[in-house]
Amino acid sequence: MNMNESIHHLTWSLFDRNSDRQALNLSPRSILSEVVRPWFDAYRHDPMIESALRDLNEGGARRVRALDFLGLDLVTTAA
Repeated sequence: MNMNESIHHLTWSLFDRNSDRQALNLSPRSILSEVVRPWFDAYRHDPMIESALRDLNEGGARRVRALDFLGLDLVTTAA
């Protein structure tokens, strides 16, 4: 299996550190904010939560900060 093929077999899983919620085997193309938005429905009017949800779709430091703020762990897994 070459490098490009192996990349296509990677998936992500999201875990909520504050509850038993999890989203398993997500495609790297998944829109993370939409995956977890129902988990934060009680806070839908909080601008900080909304900002963090939007930042989940960004890469790098913005995503890392959003994951930490929301109490989420994003783990790369093999499909």
